[in-house]
Amino acid sequence: MKKFLKKLAAIFVLFLISFAAIHADENLKLQNLNDSQKHESSSDDFLAFDSETENFTKDKNGLYNWTGSFVLDTAGLLSKDERITLKKFLRDLNDTTGIQIAVLTVPTTDGENIHDFAVRHFEKWELGQEGVDNGVILTVAFNDHRMDITTGDGAECILTDILCKKILDNVLAPALREGKNGEGIISAVHNMAGFLTQDKSLVTVPAPLMDADGFYEWDDSGIIDAADVITEVTRKSISELLAKVNATNETQIVVLTLPDTGGIDGEPTADVLNRYYKRWRTEHTGLDNGALIVYAQDKLQFSMGVGPNAQNLLTSEMNRQIVDDIFESALNNHEQNWGILKAVEKVAVIITQDESLVPQTKTKEGSNWMVLIPIAGLVLFVFFIWLINKLIDMKEKREREKRRQEEQKAWMALSPEERKRITKEREKQRKAASSYYSSHSHSGSSSSRSSSSSYSSSRSSSSSSHRSGGGGRTSGGGASSSW
Repeated sequence: MKKFLKKLAAIFVLFLISFAAIHADENLKLQNLNDSQKHESSSDDFLAFDSETENFTKDKNGLYNWTGSFVLDTAGLLSKDERITLKKFLRDLNDTTGIQIAVLTVPTTDGENIHDFAVRHFEKWELGQEGVDNGVILTVAFNDHRMDITTGDGAECILTDILCKKILDNVLAPALREGKNGEGIISAVHNMAGFLTQDKSLVTVPAPLMDADGFYEWDDSGIIDAADVITEVTRKSISELLAKVNATNETQIVVLTLPDTGGIDGEPTADVLNRYYKRWRTEHTGLDNGALIVYAQDKLQFSMGVGPNAQNLLTSEMNRQIVDDIFESALNNHEQNWGILKAVEKVAVIITQDESLVPQTKTKEGSNWMVLIPIAGLVLFVFFIWLINKLIDMKEKREREKRRQEEQKAWMALSPEERKRITKEREKQRKAASSYYSSHSHSGSSSSRSSSSSYSSSRSSSSSSHRSGGGGRTSGGGASSSW
């Protein structure tokens, strides 16, 4: 019996050892599987990181170190899903196009200018491809209510300062004001990427796009305002006029404004005009009897060219006269939009030989009523002061009349004997006062002369003191925006 129990105990111990070994092997396999999954997750670049787990560190100059991620959301403006989505978008953009866009959010720049702050991070992180310099950084200092887009030289020719300002003011700022921080940042990044890659599906800002050859794309409205200088009122007037010209004569008149003419020192505006005319003429035959008008904002230059079928109407001499007499004159008076509008009107009339296209009563945009505003304000102010004084005078006059009537009523209520007594007392007081002033008239003159002499002496002393006082007093050079 004892031998049987010993064998049973041995079998039970072996069973326990086998079970422990099998269980340990399963745990080891499960651990290896978990480690493998963890490795696969962490190998998916930076997508597993978020602001709760990323370790944001700074160097000795106070700049954030690069984490391998294109999004450093140190201010926590993005949700976890928004961060993952944006990081994947920027990683794919870099992998497919080589364009590097980084996003940096901070609570504050501690008093540093946000553009300088962004430039220092841009240079530290070495954004953009070497030799191409196509990097961009979007910086948001949330507590400072400041934001900035800084571009490399290779991206600046497409993502101009004007476009950056539009993206900040029209896309990011409204979203930040409404508390939609993540949506605004992602939309701003999409717009930047859309302009740089010419992907119209990403662009929500109304601005002209460039094609692959660096030309601004044709706009059927006839207005390509790349410099963003034409106001809505002027744009509407020009659009209506160009539509009439096209409908009447099948003639194209195109207005192109450029922030700069390109090149190292800037290409002559006339050469830019010729390049665009040749580019667009092949697709739009209406330019053969039409005109192309180009305005370069950087040089404040205005140039016009006409097609071969309109050269007999709009001669070189007329062209020069329009530029000098209309546009240059308006530009000297800081009336840029007015000059562009009147030049377009003049060209339209000459080419179509139809003066009815242009209303003769048209006046400068806002010029008349803008002058009347201060005049009307001054007139209203003077009238308001006069009215107040008039009301005060009327009130005082009523009060005086009321007091006079009350005094008269009180006087008539007295008996005849009382009125005679009061009259005699007043007469006696009048005579006493007259006698007093008469007896003191001579001494009063002396006092007056003495006082005058004293005043003159004091004034002379003051002047002398002022003149003798020496000495003198000494008395102590991308785009950013706010929301």
